[in-house]
Amino acid sequence: MTTPGALTLRDLVSGPARFRAVTAWGPAGAIVALVAMALVIAVLQIGSLGVAARLIGEDEYNRQIATGTLAAPIMLLSTLMTQIPLIAMLWIAADRAGLRAETLQLAQRPLGWGASLVAGGALVAALALLQVGLHAAVPGYDLTQEARSFAAGLNSPLWWGTVLAIGVLAPVSEELLARGFLLTALSNSRLGVAGGGLISNVLWTSLHFQYSWGSLLTVFCGGLALTWLVWRTGSLRAAIVAHMVVNATVLGYLAAFSEA
Repeated sequence: MTTPGALTLRDLVSGPARFRAVTAWGPAGAIVALVAMALVIAVLQIGSLGVAARLIGEDEYNRQIATGTLAAPIMLLSTLMTQIPLIAMLWIAADRAGLRAETLQLAQRPLGWGASLVAGGALVAALALLQVGLHAAVPGYDLTQEARSFAAGLNSPLWWGTVLAIGVLAPVSEELLARGFLLTALSNSRLGVAGGGLISNVLWTSLHFQYSWGSLLTVFCGGLALTWLVWRTGSLRAAIVAHMVVNATVLGYLAAFSEA
């Protein structure tokens, strides 16, 4: 399953890195743009959730919010109203000076589909080993704490929404944000790709602030690996596919073994 002209697994470890920071955005402008996007998303969420609260009643609205899981329609709506507008706004903002493909790291020859899946599988194995190691080394460390929300969503009539939000939209929106728009803009400065990659990964990890410290460490390490993929290939496709593989593996495991 190799696209003609696509990079191979061998290209990940041989030849020069293919990442290029070509964009009309600098670090300051990109941060301001992301803050503006966050404000727009906040307004959209407040408006849509306000309408939903009126439709279902305040008591039912509060009950669903209290569940904190994607099994609740309100929580799923809130998640989708973050991901979909973010993808749209990043796509529009990246086209500044006609450099959308370059800004989002979509212009260069991508890693092949098969190689991207293999990279995703390797990342799954590495992160699983890290989690198991934390479980063995830290008394009382809970491997499944963050997964419970996903499990509840998968075991509800809204299972399709959980698959859409976690398996598809999360990888696309987060990679466009962290390893596309933000990484390229930060690297388009004295920070270079090393500094830009570290800062973008810290900011991306902070989006998962509700996670336990062990899961935040896992997210951070996974982000470093995804950043390395983009640096080596100069293409975001491998990172998106690998991210999807990780999230799909988590969902598949929960669907097979979770009862909650």
